[in-house]
Amino acid sequence: MAVEVQHHREGKRDSAAIVKELCDFTPRRGTTIKKARKRFSSPKQSSLSEDQALMVDANLSTHQCKVIRQKTNKIHKNMYPAYHKIKAAKQLWYLSDVNVTKTFQK
Repeated sequence: MAVEVQHHREGKRDSAAIVKELCDFTPRRGTTIKKARKRFSSPKQSSLSEDQALMVDANLSTHQCKVIRQKTNKIHKNMYPAYHKIKAAKQLWYLSDVNVTKTFQK
């Protein structure tokens, strides 16, 4: 309670409200808030199929994909996988037994 009053006097109303919420509710409330904050602060990395879809739908070049990854890495590290990983996953979609030329298809 004293910490809440101290924060309120210092003008830190948000901090005072959080301290009050932690003290007034169940003992597990602090753990719940901590877990929610941790989940929010570490975003999930997008999947390779989502990134491939982004590349195809937006018709992005290699350079554009790398620029997007560099910019998002400043905000959240490793939100998008490296381009070489996307390219390797894309190769899995191609059939290795197919041989196509201008005049021949097998």
